[in-house]
Amino acid sequence: MLRKSCQCCYKRVIFILLCWLCLYVLLISHWREEAKTRYFKSDSKMDEATLIQTSPTKEFQRIRDNTSMVIYNRVPKCASTVTRVVLAATQRLKAKKYQLHFESWPHIKQYLNASEEKDLVLKWTSFERPIVFIRHFHFIDFEKYGYHQPAYINVIRNPVDNFISSYYFTRFGFEGWSDSKVAKWLGVKPPSERYMSIEECLKQNLKKCMTKNRPKTLAFFCGNHKDCRTDSQWTLDEAKKNVEKHFTVVGIVEDYNNTLKLLEKTFPKFFGGMFPIYQKMKSKHDLPHARTAHKVDPPQYVKAKLREELHFQVEFYEFVRKRFYEQVKKFVQQDR
Repeated sequence: MLRKSCQCCYKRVIFILLCWLCLYVLLISHWREEAKTRYFKSDSKMDEATLIQTSPTKEFQRIRDNTSMVIYNRVPKCASTVTRVVLAATQRLKAKKYQLHFESWPHIKQYLNASEEKDLVLKWTSFERPIVFIRHFHFIDFEKYGYHQPAYINVIRNPVDNFISSYYFTRFGFEGWSDSKVAKWLGVKPPSERYMSIEECLKQNLKKCMTKNRPKTLAFFCGNHKDCRTDSQWTLDEAKKNVEKHFTVVGIVEDYNNTLKLLEKTFPKFFGGMFPIYQKMKSKHDLPHARTAHKVDPPQYVKAKLREELHFQVEFYEFVRKRFYEQVKKFVQQDR
């Protein structure tokens, strides 16, 4: 009798658990569909007619009117810390009329596998908009998962300068960082490697030095395909193609003022007033102290060697720089 009663209770527990599991699956499915529907609704104005090739001025106008999600997948050591702080100050000035979602933690993944890509897309498209997302990560094609593509922005710098800054940053972090903070955010390198100069590194083993220390700039525009993590003609072509198709603005550190002005012109509802805010913060010394610690400027022959080894990144930088100044001429200088 007791055994039959226990078996009956056991079956009831299994039945209840199965019901809860089915309910959970249904709720998750409903939440994903709701997020997807909300995302498509907000961008419903972007019908086929708006996607017809237009003049640059009309194209910028379309972007201004229809963009509700902007992604800044920031390239490391390209004024990304300063840009993040100025973006936050701009959002506060606009009385937080849009959301600003920033993700950063020690050893945050920049390269995502297919599952991680999809999870990020589902998570970010569930946020209320308008919104700006900021995170170090390689380009993701939202359309691959059935969502409208957000507007991407970014900032890059001369590849040789980027290599030098990245090389010393991964060893010492920012000025003022303790060794424990460097270890927490960047890991620990053996003293023989940590205190080695770029000149010594290249002389000791050129190929190894470049492989271990080459910035993954192209991957931030190429994407998460395994081949994007190695500089090649294919990686360069993919990065260029994605810039043309998906990145509304890619500014350059060497002309940061015009980078901010171009962002203002492109997305006034998000970034209007960004340049004067930056100027005010700069004059009051309110910008973050984001200088790489113990950075040593190498001899010219070392820079020439780096430029030679980074030729794919150099070509990409020149491509972006040319595009940038064409945009500045059309959308910034014409309004003076």
